[in-house]
Amino acid sequence: MIDIDDNDACIAPSGDTPLDHLRRAFNALLTDACQPALPGAELGFGLPERDIPLAECKDLLMSPATAAGAKRAIWAAVIDRCQSRLPEWIFAATGLAYPGLAGLGLRICRARPGEADDIQGELLLEFVEALYAIDTDDPDIADIAGWLCFRAVNASFKAREALDVSEVVITHKVPESAAPSLQVSHPDIVLARAVRLGALEPKEADMIARLFLEDQPAGKVARDMMPRGKVNPNRTKTRGISQATFYRYRNDVTAKLAAAIESGILRSY
Repeated sequence: MIDIDDNDACIAPSGDTPLDHLRRAFNALLTDACQPALPGAELGFGLPERDIPLAECKDLLMSPATAAGAKRAIWAAVIDRCQSRLPEWIFAATGLAYPGLAGLGLRICRARPGEADDIQGELLLEFVEALYAIDTDDPDIADIAGWLCFRAVNASFKAREALDVSEVVITHKVPESAAPSLQVSHPDIVLARAVRLGALEPKEADMIARLFLEDQPAGKVARDMMPRGKVNPNRTKTRGISQATFYRYRNDVTAKLAAAIESGILRSY
């Protein structure tokens, strides 16, 4: 994921667009002694059993070391407060989702130069509507932040009927439940469906998500997921499989997924 940084080049050069304002205001909130906090004791998943300030929540969500279940618990708690119409948490949720919103906003604004303010303003409004609409108990929504961002993008497309979607470099990652204008699902939903249908093993779907959705280094994924060699009693470390073997495994898995989609067994929309 992208960290929230004043040097982010995702926004228009003026530095005065809605997403610029969001970034600066959110960064200021993260240093406020009175920033909102979540009750960690109620969240579980190994999270600290104390109040977790927003700044720490942000760090936990950004860290690859935080378990997926813990990240989901944090987002679910934030969204629960948003759906109770607590303004500070609605702003907090928008700030936490800034990396995804900024990345998508960049793609749209590059296709329609000169309209950054309108596009980003609509994107933020639709994101808030998505906060009210999401069901965090839906097992098909594996990536809550991703679902929210793509829901917002899709809704902003509908609000701007004059927008020529063929000119916008939007990827295929649009969630199914957002009724996309482009008939494709968020990849997490496709992967979850593939596991349910038996087209992929859970560890295969996890590998694809880590490599292609989270952009994790192949070497790290290989070390974490692939079988290790036997321990040599004279050494302190084990020797894992070769990188070449891992890449062959990766290619076999992606071919399985492609074949399932092409055969009609698995829908990508």
